[in-house]
Amino acid sequence: MSQYPSKNLQAAARRATHAGAVDKAVPIAGAAMQVPRKLLTDPKRDAFQLEASAQATFRATTRYVRVFAVPKSVGPGRVLCHNHVRHTVDMPCGLNGFRAWTCEAADKPSGFVKCPCGYAGLPHYAWREHVKASKGRARTHAEMVADGLMR
Repeated sequence: MSQYPSKNLQAAARRATHAGAVDKAVPIAGAAMQVPRKLLTDPKRDAFQLEASAQATFRATTRYVRVFAVPKSVGPGRVLCHNHVRHTVDMPCGLNGFRAWTCEAADKPSGFVKCPCGYAGLPHYAWREHVKASKGRARTHAEMVADGLMR
């Protein structure tokens, strides 16, 4: 496994190394990779470093809800989040790409706001644009079947 997460960054590191521009590799906090010092002078690479560190922290605290399950509670100090896929109030994870997870409250993804859809009957968060588009509470599976929207 390579120490660099993307092929573009790998290629840039090879070019910098072969050009003799690298005197020492700089470790990234929270990630198992190193970036040559010269690459850290580029603002895009600095943003990549910060993003990689944030992703490593998010992954360490994230616990996905089991497939075909609906959470009944959330542990202390954790918040429930879900993705942007259209769903019902009682929809289990895994259907149509719908996913939910819990993470520490301090590590809630940026851009996530309190969601009014009523998923699982628990307070939770979703991406800001999903909340705007959903316009309130999601319906139950039985309500959608009665309206002929689902089978």
